[in-house]
Amino acid sequence: GEITNLMAVDAQRLQDIPHMVNVLWSMVGQIAMALALLYRELGPSCFAGLAYMLCQIPVSATLARRQKIIQRDLMKVKDERVKVVNEVLQGVKVIKMQAWERRFQQRLAELRDMEIRHQRRYFMLQALNTTLMFTTPLAVSVVSITTFVLTGNELTLSRAMMSILLFDLLLYPLFKLPMAIGYFVECKVSVDRLTSYFQLREKNEMNSGDLKSPGVLINGTFHWDVSVPSLLPKKGSKRSDRGSAERQDGSTAANGGRSEKRDRPDEAPQPCGGGGTVPAEQQRFHFAMSAGMGQLVAVVGKVGSGKSSLLSAILSEMLCESGRVSVKGGVAYVAQRPFVQNATLRENILFGQPFEEHWYATVVSACALGPDLAALPAGDLTEIGEKGIN
Repeated sequence: GEITNLMAVDAQRLQDIPHMVNVLWSMVGQIAMALALLYRELGPSCFAGLAYMLCQIPVSATLARRQKIIQRDLMKVKDERVKVVNEVLQGVKVIKMQAWERRFQQRLAELRDMEIRHQRRYFMLQALNTTLMFTTPLAVSVVSITTFVLTGNELTLSRAMMSILLFDLLLYPLFKLPMAIGYFVECKVSVDRLTSYFQLREKNEMNSGDLKSPGVLINGTFHWDVSVPSLLPKKGSKRSDRGSAERQDGSTAANGGRSEKRDRPDEAPQPCGGGGTVPAEQQRFHFAMSAGMGQLVAVVGKVGSGKSSLLSAILSEMLCESGRVSVKGGVAYVAQRPFVQNATLRENILFGQPFEEHWYATVVSACALGPDLAALPAGDLTEIGEKGIN
């Protein structure tokens, strides 16, 4: 949802910036020229109107800041709503079959109500800004001409008509100037959103490090927060020590692999992340393990102890605060979440490989799928629904 809005809304605003820049400086130039001509007609009295215009600037700036805050909150809600809509469209079959329509409808209604509330507040401020924008030229002309008369000057018909004409010339730039400023406020929000997206940390590429033969060596501290850079946890921190102990106690290695509870002296962790801060509530994982060629390693632990996170750290999917990860050789990763094609069961088993009957029968037998295939109406030719719906 956020990426969709970045492409559809924020990028378009950046595209319109060159046009609005020219609008902004041309409006300022028109206002300056009109005030210069007014000074020739009304003398110092025109500065009373200018003072009124200057008094409007803090009001407009306050409204612009408030609009920026509301616009930022509005875009966050839009991102979430687009995300939920995409999830509903992609999983509409599952939602219908599980009778989850009301729950998702309620969730979308809540997001839409929240979005409408933000939009209502935004347009109320915009209406107030527009009201000030339309009343400013009239107020400026009234203040300037009134000041001119009260200072003892004679207001002739020609001077009055010329002044009103010049004030009319001020109407368009004063009409467009707040709109341009408001647009730049929206662009600032878009620039901040795009900047935060483009400055996300890149995924670290796997490298072999000091490994001479195929294997894996991991020894360091990792966390999942991809939105902020990180630093090493403070020494003696109860939170980090407890987190490390849980990670270490919750995983063991068997059949040739080993998991260590402490860093070895010759493998002292070195910082591998950028500068910055990590929120105190961010959960950290400390891993120390090595596995070589021909070894079968089993990682065992309770739920949430970091088994899947260990694999993600090896694949450089987690951010490394300190330490190192070395991988030499090819890596094949089979995730916990299965990938099911909208095809026959046989095609899902083959997964693009050519069909060899003897080898296929051997694999099915080794996986003990015979009874399951016999229970299906068309055996291994049974069609699997979209995303494994059936």
